[in-house]
Amino acid sequence: MWASQEFAADQIGPQFDPEKLVEARRSGMSVDEIQKRTYAREFPPAQEADVRFPDVWASRVEAEPELAGGVDEGAEGTLPTH
Repeated sequence: MWASQEFAADQIGPQFDPEKLVEARRSGMSVDEIQKRTYAREFPPAQEADVRFPDVWASRVEAEPELAGGVDEGAEGTLPTH
């Protein structure tokens, strides 16, 4: 998944109006068809939300300039590499 072009272009997936999906199902549309049409963005919400995470790196480096060189392996607060 992480190497796919679709995931690279859109990590979250399409936003949709759940009420439109319920109505599509009630009208007899199959689950597979609903999924395909949802990914084709045929059930959009009235207003899309901004679901991106804020980029906080610049403010972190400004507050802690030592971070500009990267994080040392094994430093406190880092994740293990295996």
